[in-house]
Amino acid sequence: MIAIGKNLADIPPSLMVPPLNRSATSTHRVREKVIAEGAYPSGQSAVDSRYKMEDIKRRLFDLYNGKCAFCEQRVERWQVEHFRPKSIYYWLAFSWDNLLYACPDCNGSKSNRFDLSGAREVNPPADLTQINLLSEGYDVSEQPLFFCPERGDPQPLLVFRRDGWVESADERCAYTLDTCKVGRPYLNDYRKAILDDFENDLKSEAAALSTRAEIEQAVQVLIRKFNRDAENPQNEYVAFRKYALRHLVPQILGEVLGAP
Repeated sequence: MIAIGKNLADIPPSLMVPPLNRSATSTHRVREKVIAEGAYPSGQSAVDSRYKMEDIKRRLFDLYNGKCAFCEQRVERWQVEHFRPKSIYYWLAFSWDNLLYACPDCNGSKSNRFDLSGAREVNPPADLTQINLLSEGYDVSEQPLFFCPERGDPQPLLVFRRDGWVESADERCAYTLDTCKVGRPYLNDYRKAILDDFENDLKSEAAALSTRAEIEQAVQVLIRKFNRDAENPQNEYVAFRKYALRHLVPQILGEVLGAP
């Protein structure tokens, strides 16, 4: 997970509260119908399509750089994920601050799990003018255990091992990692491969060069490349790359090269 800076004032047109345009009016009518019925209907594509409008999907894709909000994996088939489950918070099904970008595995694992430390909101508001900002507003009273990457920076709270495993001493991060199964074996393998590639390149340079100065120069090139990759938000597993640069890469340097 990495922090995502969503602009809550820049709401996709189709989600806005009318009077605005035809698309917004259509979605708002569906929103009002769902609220009047007091539950989100399952298996109705005409209703589901309203939070999958092209302007929403494009905005989320760009915002998340095509990567899952939880595992940072880039997948061709992705889903518009509801931070607060629409089966519980039916009135937030079409709210901009409640929509995230997620891979099917994380989204499927999360499902309807949304435990709280506080009291759950159970009724929609009478005034819907601020409906696109309501989910974030609930955070103070509900105190969700789930960590939303749009509401804070999880990176300082994550700890990675050399084998790619991720954990956290923070209750919310740990709950999110466990719920979404971010420690899935193949994800661990992908993260581990990033370090393996660095270690293999380092060993190759150390074997090919003869002087300490040459090796140190080559090491700096490798580290600069690793840093560039860690700072590129379009790359997968940026949180792992940044942690590795601070904590795991120095270990590898010491093991391969020894003391300077």
